Amino acid sequence: MVEAPSQARIQHPNYHYLASDALKAFKQMPASEQEAIKSSLAEIHKPADVWIAEINETDIRFLCVGENHTNATRAFLARVFFSNFDIDTLLLEARPEEISKILRHTDNGSRSVALLDADISAIVRQVKQRNPGIRIKGIEETLRQRTNRAGKPGTAREDSILANLIQQYSPDEGRYVVLFGARHCGAIAHWLYPMTMDALPELNGDDAMSIRVISEHQEGPLEAFIYFLDTIGMPPGSFALINSETLHPWVRETFLLLWAQMVNLYDGIVVIRTEKKHPGT
Repeated sequence: MVEAPSQARIQHPNYHYLASDALKAFKQMPASEQEAIKSSLAEIHKPADVWIAEINETDIRFLCVGENHTNATRAFLARVFFSNFDIDTLLLEARPEEISKILRHTDNGSRSVALLDADISAIVRQVKQRNPGIRIKGIEETLRQRTNRAGKPGTAREDSILANLIQQYSPDEGRYVVLFGARHCGAIAHWLYPMTMDALPELNGDDAMSIRVISEHQEGPLEAFIYFLDTIGMPPGSFALINSETLHPWVRETFLLLWAQMVNLYDGIVVIRTEKKHPGT
C-alpha cells in the first residue's frame, strides 16, 4: 500500500528559517536580479518525467539510483522513472536467493513483494513490461562473503557489493541501473558509486550518472528550498534538480547546507511532490 503524502508544507520547522531568510533577501533585490535568479533556476529545474525521458536518449550505460526504501518512493519509480527509462540490467540491494523469491512472487501475481520493507513488485512488473528480456540480479553481500570478511581489518560490506557488481557487469550488455540506498550512490568515499567508477574506469565521463530520488519532505534543507521555489513561482509537481555549475551563485550560497549534504553528491536529484499547487508571492 502506497503511503498518502502529507499536504503540510512545513514538516521540519527547525529548518524553515532557511526559506524565510532566503525569501526576505530575495524580496529586497532589484527586479532584474530576481529575474536572473529565477532564470538560472529554470535551467536546472525540470519536470521529472521530462528530464528522465531526456537522459534516456543519452549514451548513459550505468546509472546509480539512490532511494529511500519507502512504498511511496518505489511507486514513483515504477510509475514515472522506469516507465520512461530503458534498461537491460537492474541490479538490486538483495541477495540472489531474495531475487529468486521476488521474481517468483511477482510472476505469480502478488500485489506486494517486500524488499527492505518496501514493495518492489510494481518496479519489477514495469521493467519487465518495458523490456521482457531484462536481467534482474541481486548484488547484496552474501552470508558467505560476510563470514569470509569477518575479522579482516579494512574490509566492509561495500567491498562485497562492489565485487558482486563487477561480476555481473559486462560492457557489451547494454544499460545498467543500480537501485540501492541513497548513500551508496553518492559521491562519498568508500561507498559504491565512487568505488565503481574507480574499478571500472571505462564508465567515467558521460557513460555514468548518479541520481537521488527523494520525497519533498524527507529532509529539512530540501523542504525549505522547495518552500522558497513555490513562493517565487517555480512550477509545481515532481521535478529534477540538475547539479550544474551554471546555477546563480546566490542560490548555492543561500542553500549551502542542501548543496553540501545532497546536491553536490549526485549528478541530479529527483524530487517527488504532490500535485497540489502552492501560491506564490
